[in-house]
Amino acid sequence: MITPSVWVCYESGYRFFDIDISIIIPTYNRKELLMQTLSSIDRCKKEGIKLEVIIVDDGSSDGSEETIKKQEYNFNYHYHYHEDKGYRVSLSRNVGAKLSRGRILAFVDSGMIVGSNFLKAHKKLHDESQNLAVIGYMYAIEQNLSKSSREKLSQLYLKQNVDEFCNSIVNSHEFSDIREPVFEASSDTLTRLPYPWAIFWTGNVSIKRELYNKTQGFDENYTSWGGEDVDFGYSLYRLNCTFQLSRDGFAIRIPRKKENIKTNNLLAKENREYFYNKYKTPEVETLLNGKAIEM
Repeated sequence: MITPSVWVCYESGYRFFDIDISIIIPTYNRKELLMQTLSSIDRCKKEGIKLEVIIVDDGSSDGSEETIKKQEYNFNYHYHYHEDKGYRVSLSRNVGAKLSRGRILAFVDSGMIVGSNFLKAHKKLHDESQNLAVIGYMYAIEQNLSKSSREKLSQLYLKQNVDEFCNSIVNSHEFSDIREPVFEASSDTLTRLPYPWAIFWTGNVSIKRELYNKTQGFDENYTSWGGEDVDFGYSLYRLNCTFQLSRDGFAIRIPRKKENIKTNNLLAKENREYFYNKYKTPEVETLLNGKAIEM
């Protein structure tokens, strides 16, 4: 079956959407991590899936663009660079969406290794349902790992090839998604959750372009770490979007230098206040006051 292409009218004319999935990756000074992410995408089972990758560089100074352009991949990609004017991940995702030609937009962080069935799993769910936001499972989010687990993760990553590494992580409960208790409580049926948008974390998610176009995009007023993805998830929720978990469409966070969690939490607190003042709805107030899910 050949999926019909889609034409959409913009102010500058019509654009032709002939790609099944566009993977949008914002990045900033993560050259080595970005290379690993792209290599994992290259390993994905395509099986007729038309793919493109949009890399949006938020002003890197580590030679990311030059390094990536020396590599060869079995997919088309577009590398967009804009000047470093501070933390602008929302802008980067919006630019990526605007540049893309896919009917499905998958947002993946640089520094994630996607599983070999990533493309098939995300596309299958979107083919079966409309108005859907797919939340991909994410292993090894380091904020949830002990020091010994982080050390073990690093050793596995260094000593194994990508397939062995993925199998080791997936088959170990030690590196489960930090949201696993929430998934288990809902029996993986996210429609049972009162706040499914609170776990819409853009390390690994996907939506159809038509749904993205109904939103205002990612709020570019978030200019520090944390909350812009949950805000976007809430905008999808307000459009009566259905959230669905994909364990098969998983990604694994590559081991890296531990982030300053204390600083990030302070920034996230400021963003939570902005989020609340933006909407001031009972459900947002209940969630933020109850701290049911950390942003």
